[in-house]
Amino acid sequence: MEKSSAPNYAVFDDYRSSQGIAVVVRWFMLATWLTLINIRSQEPNLPYLNTMGAALIILNGYVHWRIWRGRPITWPYVLALSLMDLTIITAGIMVTSRFGNTYYIFYYPALLGVALIFRRRVSFAIVTIIAGFYAGISLTMKPGLDTSVLFDGDEKELTVRVVCMFAVVVAANLMTRLERQRRAEAVEAERIRMEENLLLQRRAEEAEREAQEERIRISQEIHDGAAQSAYMLSLGLETCCHMAGQEAPQLHDRLKALHAESKQALLELRYPINLGPLFEGRGLTQILADHLTNFRAITSIPTHFSMTGQETELPLATQQRLFALAHNALTNAYKYAQATEVNVELVCDDKTLKLSISDNGVGMDTTALAASSGHGIRNMRRTAEEMGGALDITSAPGKGTIVSVALSLSGGAP
Repeated sequence: MEKSSAPNYAVFDDYRSSQGIAVVVRWFMLATWLTLINIRSQEPNLPYLNTMGAALIILNGYVHWRIWRGRPITWPYVLALSLMDLTIITAGIMVTSRFGNTYYIFYYPALLGVALIFRRRVSFAIVTIIAGFYAGISLTMKPGLDTSVLFDGDEKELTVRVVCMFAVVVAANLMTRLERQRRAEAVEAERIRMEENLLLQRRAEEAEREAQEERIRISQEIHDGAAQSAYMLSLGLETCCHMAGQEAPQLHDRLKALHAESKQALLELRYPINLGPLFEGRGLTQILADHLTNFRAITSIPTHFSMTGQETELPLATQQRLFALAHNALTNAYKYAQATEVNVELVCDDKTLKLSISDNGVGMDTTALAASSGHGIRNMRRTAEEMGGALDITSAPGKGTIVSVALSLSGGAP
């Protein structure tokens, strides 16, 4: 059974879905941030800020390209982008007006992206470091905080900003935890459903196999019983023919015809219903030789089997088709050709396999043979085509018939 890929919701280490949104948000953040620091700005550190912005553009563009190409986005890419976001925001705050500017609002979507990807401990470690940096910058770098009114001025605003950072991370972690739990439940439900379907499929296959075996067993019993009856009928008709002798020529001819028909019926009944067991532990050469012996015993027609080369190991289906083709050719030789001798030849080498059945019967006109639907020829042609070979019939009135099929083995056994 071919192994199928896991559904998207079952892949926990590929962040294309969430990062697809994060990439778009980051483009808007970059555009806004670069616009704010470049338009009517007297900032002396502007080249450094633009350099950091260009680096983030390159990294974000690379991740965007990977998402567009359908390539996986693993946690190292996410971590690198998130750290770059936070580093650039922190650097921008440091080289501008520190606590006095509003660039700190960019922390919130950046921290949200971190918390949506990483688990609680990593997220809290990152937000703690960022909050510490931001608080340190605000407290130690000019213009600093207005502390003239204790906990009623800049200290209160700084506290609110830091608390909001942690609140964003907590809320995102809770959402992520719930989403991961739901995804895990969906994966487990899908696994259970697939196991149940596989079990039902196996039970159905087992029931079908048992039903097929029972059908074959019943058919074989009927088949064997009919074959035995046909054999006894054939013996009885042969005895009646001898008893009629020359005293009742019309009765003799009629009994002789019926005797021939009974042999034909017996020959058909000797064809196995299920060919599978016939080939267990035996090669095509032995099976054809045994079948030819059986044919000779039923029809009293002299037969000869020859094998040239080393028998090639063939798939079971190919062996069954070759056997069916040989059986049909032998049946036609007895029923229509009025043959007194039949030869079967199997030739094998490294590249080809050829099976030929020839008789010395009345032959036939092959000019209209292509359009003929009689004598089972169409079935024989179809059987040869199913093996990747071609059926060839050589015959002429009074010259006998040769039926052959050639298979190419150059690409391995068909």
